[in-house]
Amino acid sequence: KLERAGLLLLAIAALLVRGGERIALLTPEGVDGGTPATGQAALTRLAEGLMLEAQKTSGGASLPPIRRLPRHAHVVFFGDFLGPIEEIDAIVREYAEAGVQGHLVQVLDPSEEDLPFSGRTQFQGTEGEGSLIVGRAQSLRAEYHERFASHAEALRHLTKAAGWSHIVHRTETPPQSPLLALYQAMADGLA
Repeated sequence: KLERAGLLLLAIAALLVRGGERIALLTPEGVDGGTPATGQAALTRLAEGLMLEAQKTSGGASLPPIRRLPRHAHVVFFGDFLGPIEEIDAIVREYAEAGVQGHLVQVLDPSEEDLPFSGRTQFQGTEGEGSLIVGRAQSLRAEYHERFASHAEALRHLTKAAGWSHIVHRTETPPQSPLLALYQAMADGLA
């Protein structure tokens, strides 16, 4: 998921730079050490910042920081957005109320949505949550699908309420479709 999100981020950044837009990577420390810029140097700086952030991912914050951005700026957040809806909603609202247009690109592994496991299964948290051993994983499937669908609906609702786009991408599918959808959503907002 991290690799696919990085690929999509670099691809959209390259398209934006090619169109003359200014870009920057939003990090917990600020906006990637500088102001948004355009050109090859900005793309290189974004790629380097992305590599540094990828090295810090284990145990780090799973949601983007809230930073002061210019009104009418665009933010694109990549992640699985499987955390608490209240926390995601708070960040989306904060940016939307500041006049920032946004796009959530939700990158999911098929097993997160399908829960194809059966029998005794150990689930390991990737953000320091620990592990859970379930005797019959298939017994969780119906309730899991219900909760997953409810979470997905809440994400659609909060992004729609903020006027943001919400793009879902499963990693077993090619990246071109979400990239095109994101580019179109951004183009609609930039027009």
